[in-house]
Amino acid sequence: MRYLLLTATALLMGGPAWVALAPSALAQKVELDVRVDRLEKEMRAVQRKVFPGGAPLQAEITPPAKPVVPSGSPSSSPVADLTARVSALESQLASMTGQVEENSFKIRQLEEAFNKYKAEAQSRTTVVAPPP
Repeated sequence: MRYLLLTATALLMGGPAWVALAPSALAQKVELDVRVDRLEKEMRAVQRKVFPGGAPLQAEITPPAKPVVPSGSPSSSPVADLTARVSALESQLASMTGQVEENSFKIRQLEEAFNKYKAEAQSRTTVVAPPP
């Protein structure tokens, strides 16, 4: 009973807020439509000035066709979507792990080659300069 009373109070207090918000959203849409209509009229006036006696140009931009969404159940379930995403992430992780291992191996080879080169260079400098 207490829950019902709290719910009813919340609806009564919040109801006027929803009613107050609806006209402002409608007014914004109407205002936007008025502005678009005014811009279209001004563009037609410019076309008449630029191309006197000519046929008005038609807009090259057309509104995109809305895709037809069939009603009913979606083609896949949310669990299937999440499973596919997890599978994709796992394959990306495996690929990145392989790349990291390859890079580590190449770095190790470069370090070994550098240490070998460094040792050879040091041995050459000791051979070239005899001790005094």
